[in-house]
Amino acid sequence: MDLAGCDPYGRPFQPYVVLPARVLALLGLGLAQTGVLGVVLAALWVGLIGAVATWIAARWSRGTGELLLALAAVAVVGVAPPSLLGVERGSLDVTVVALALGGLLVIAATDVGRPGVSRAGHWVGQVIGSVALALTVVLKFFAVGVFAAFFAPRRWRLLPLLVAAGTAGWLLLNLDDVLLASRTAGSDVPSTTRIMFSATTGFVTWLTEDPGAFFPAEGQELPMGLLRVLGVLIVLAFAAGFWLLLRRMPDAPYSSWLLITGGGFILLIPYVLGESNDYRLIVLLLPLAGLLRWRAAAAATGWLWVVVGLIVAALLTGSAMVPNEFGFLMPKPVLLLGDLALAGALGFALAV
Repeated sequence: MDLAGCDPYGRPFQPYVVLPARVLALLGLGLAQTGVLGVVLAALWVGLIGAVATWIAARWSRGTGELLLALAAVAVVGVAPPSLLGVERGSLDVTVVALALGGLLVIAATDVGRPGVSRAGHWVGQVIGSVALALTVVLKFFAVGVFAAFFAPRRWRLLPLLVAAGTAGWLLLNLDDVLLASRTAGSDVPSTTRIMFSATTGFVTWLTEDPGAFFPAEGQELPMGLLRVLGVLIVLAFAAGFWLLLRRMPDAPYSSWLLITGGGFILLIPYVLGESNDYRLIVLLLPLAGLLRWRAAAAATGWLWVVVGLIVAALLTGSAMVPNEFGFLMPKPVLLLGDLALAGALGFALAV
């Protein structure tokens, strides 16, 4: 089979397809089942939204008004443009979110000292969770940041760190595939916020005259290195501000910490290194769940709603590629605010 010919955009061979294709082939599934697999991924996404909403509601101890606001935020993420784009394209990023969410929560639920968790239960849970996180990276290389949650001095855990080291070694052995996947995805192509997100897309959008353009005008030269540095500095500025606020707050529950840091770093690494497709923003479901869990568990955390707002704004302004059926096209200033909101959300994940 000509794998390159299967791509409707005629892009080069994409190494991401190899492992899923082999697994599906073992199950007797092929191109004829593409539609069914797309429906399964869509159902998985709906299930994830329902599971997160249920998990938050079951642990909520504050007012009904705030609970409704929390559930509304989760629902908006479920139908935001990047989410619908990922579902429409049948993106494996939905599976990445599911594995990362499940892996992090299993590790948190079986952590040392948790009530009712035996020593054997602890190790079984840590193995299952760590393997799930490793699978996220095997499916999509950019998700390697999910292990960042285990590198903090007071939060590190031995088994996830060992699996992280093994996963890093696997990536190095497959470095050619990693680089090929990056090139195929167009991570080195200057792009506007209409189709991508990164540390530079906001600047490219601002400096590109055509408000509906996906790329800079032909022949337009932009100082991409400088723009990337400026974009990273904006994230660091947000991180510094949030760090000062966090010093006056109670510590986050371990599950919140894992979801905010792990989910944030899944996006932060590709955000810094190059351009990424907007549907990857569905990973923001993880830090959103962590924030809402934190708000439910601790007092003096009301300002966390600001970060929730940043996540929702980033998702609502993503994937603004074409006008809707009424001819409305997301204005450039709104796109720039969305870029700034994403930088703020990632800065918070870095500060935590």
